[in-house]
Amino acid sequence: DIGCGSGKLAYLLATNYKVPVTGIDLDEKIVSLASEKYNNPNLTFLTTNINEITKKDMAICLDVFEHVEDYLNFLKICNNKFNYVVFNIPLDLSMLGLILDHPIKSRKSVFHLHYFYPKLAKEILKDVGFEIVGSKFANNPYHYFKLKGYPFFSKMSALFRIIMAGIFGKRFTQLVIGGYSITVLCKCNH
Repeated sequence: DIGCGSGKLAYLLATNYKVPVTGIDLDEKIVSLASEKYNNPNLTFLTTNINEITKKDMAICLDVFEHVEDYLNFLKICNNKFNYVVFNIPLDLSMLGLILDHPIKSRKSVFHLHYFYPKLAKEILKDVGFEIVGSKFANNPYHYFKLKGYPFFSKMSALFRIIMAGIFGKRFTQLVIGGYSITVLCKCNH
C-alpha cells in the first residue's frame, strides 16, 4: 500500500485476505501511529521511499500521485517495481469544478499538485508504460446519504450527481459537474 497514511486499508487487506501486506509512507509519524494502531502478523509498515523497496507482485496507490511533485518519475518507478498496480485518481477537472475554482481549493485543502480528468489520467498511465486492464468510476454519491451530520447542500449535490449519472452516465456527469475519482488496474510493462 503505497502512501498508506493511517494504515487502515493495509490492515483490512492483511486481515480480510490473509496475505502479506506492506504499508509504506514517507511520514515517519504517521507510519509510527499506523504501526501502533494496527497489528496483524501479515502486516508491516515502513517509512521508506518507493525506490528502496524490492520488486513486488502488486501494489495499490490510492489518491497518491496527485501529491507527488515529479509524478511522472514516480509512475515510472511503480511500473518497474510491480507486476500490477491499482491506482485511485481524484478527478478534480470538470467544467463546474473549473468555474468554481475547485483545483485551487483542492491545492489548499488536500494539497493536490496535479489535476486530472478520466481520459487524461489514463493517457498519462499509458505514456509511462502501463497497460490499462480496466477502470471504473469511484466515489459512489449514495454514501453521502448514510453519513450522519453531512451538510444538506452536500447531500443535495450528491442527489443531483445521482440523477445526472442516471440520465447521462457517469462519464458525462464527471466531465460536467465532477465529484468522482477513477480506479484503474494497470499491468506493468518493464
